[in-house]
Amino acid sequence: MKRPENIAYWVDDVPPPWISLLQGLQHISVYAISLVFPVLIVSTINAPKEQAMFLVSVSMIAGGVGVMLQAIKRGPMGSGFLIPQICGPSFIPSSLLAVQVGGVPLMLGMTVFAGSLEMVFSRFLKKMRALFPPEVTGTIVTMVGISVVGLATKNFVGLGGSDTVIEPSELLVSIVTLGTMVAINVWTKGKLKMFSVLVGMVVGYLLAIFIGVIRPEDLAQVREASMAWFPFIHHPGWAFRGDMILPFGIAMICSSLKSIGDMITAQKINDRSWKRPDMENISGGILADGAGCLTAGVLGGMGQSTSSANLGLTIATGVTSRRIALWMGGLLIAAGFFPKVSALFAVMPRPLMGSVLIFALSFMVVAGFQIITSRMMDARKTFVVGFAIIFGLSADLAPQIYQNVPHWIHPVVASSLSLSAVLAVLLNLLFRIGISDRETFSMAVGDSSDAVFQQMERLGKQWGARPEIIYRAAAALDELKELIATQAKPAESIEIIARFDEFNLDVAASFSGSIPKSVSGEGAISLDQIPEADELAFRMLKRYPDRLEMGHKGKLATVKLHFDH
Repeated sequence: MKRPENIAYWVDDVPPPWISLLQGLQHISVYAISLVFPVLIVSTINAPKEQAMFLVSVSMIAGGVGVMLQAIKRGPMGSGFLIPQICGPSFIPSSLLAVQVGGVPLMLGMTVFAGSLEMVFSRFLKKMRALFPPEVTGTIVTMVGISVVGLATKNFVGLGGSDTVIEPSELLVSIVTLGTMVAINVWTKGKLKMFSVLVGMVVGYLLAIFIGVIRPEDLAQVREASMAWFPFIHHPGWAFRGDMILPFGIAMICSSLKSIGDMITAQKINDRSWKRPDMENISGGILADGAGCLTAGVLGGMGQSTSSANLGLTIATGVTSRRIALWMGGLLIAAGFFPKVSALFAVMPRPLMGSVLIFALSFMVVAGFQIITSRMMDARKTFVVGFAIIFGLSADLAPQIYQNVPHWIHPVVASSLSLSAVLAVLLNLLFRIGISDRETFSMAVGDSSDAVFQQMERLGKQWGARPEIIYRAAAALDELKELIATQAKPAESIEIIARFDEFNLDVAASFSGSIPKSVSGEGAISLDQIPEADELAFRMLKRYPDRLEMGHKGKLATVKLHFDH
């Protein structure tokens, strides 16, 4: 990896302890938004208050274990990046179904199953590279941000649940909180910029208390919370049902696809020379993701998956050091034993939640578009991206379409993110039909440069190649054409065989005649004198490929151009 210029503390950098501590707290403040999900799930069955506290506390402990497993790369485990785990939104539909059928024990037992299944799934990812080209992963990353637009904007204006009135005081908190975050991130430099979210949330909390958005009874709830407790004594046990396998299996796939998108984003933001997803690294990351989910189920928490909002925070602050994961993980595990901490996050007003989401996920949407446009697009890829986003959004904009779908498929259509992710993978497989990674064509020596570039651009779009690689290949062929044209008896046409995979572009050209001695280095020469144009064209030709081979095969001259992709 090559260090990007906008990173203050890179993957293996060791920030000072005070920066690591504040960064850990900042990530926890973003993480805390997901703690509403376990409370939402148990509220549907009127579970005792202790059960909700137990789920929240243990989910925090599992999140702490998960973020450390992800960052500490040991053998096949972990991606080595700072990618926190949260209570996964992909598990909400299946978890709701489980608690309604068999209570919290069934949800925990099936979460253990989902985590185990994800760990098995991770072992096959390295062989699935074709399923995750940039247009698929970029679409998933983009939809991570877009899918939360409804939730983020409603919270931003203070709406949610039974609250249907926009209060000026809540709107003021949102504007001040988001404005503070943006102002610090855009117009400050140095260390203050790293803590834009933390400062914004502190300002937002203080303002919310001052103008009454956080009510006295909310503060009393924090004061009355126990100082410490041991949550595991409230563990309800585990249960398992065969008819829950499919819903949790689908939830695992949806969660894994989102996590793959998060890991690709982590790779991209940490590597200035990023070219393609590193599937071996992603395989280790998904293994850690599954282990974190398994840990949650065993200990008694909700299903876990990587946090896109926290990843957006690392982009915004320029702090990607995985040492932060150790601090965040340690703080989360400790917080699980101190209910006052979870109570403080429980009274977080909706305007603060919305402000943080809008700030962090803005970076994810842009990162997704950058991944999509890192490859050339043709009609096939346009349909993959377009259909996945359009039909995916229908899950949020027109949910009535999916009211009568079978229960087992509900986790797929429950959100625009899961539906878009599944559609993107399936459409990519469908539109790959008929695509060949080898193309043979002829090029007349008298063809214009435009014809050469248009031909290679057509192939680049078909293959989804990087634009700069296709440009270099086209420029090299154009210089080869010029080199041939300067010979005493130039060939009329060039036969070309182009081969492509995600790592290589090879172009083999053959034509009648021979190659000038000073160019080929061979003994059999057709020209005694080499015009200056030959030398100039050869120098230009040699600049473009990563490897160049010239020779003869029978009566034909051959030129092989190799480009690292």
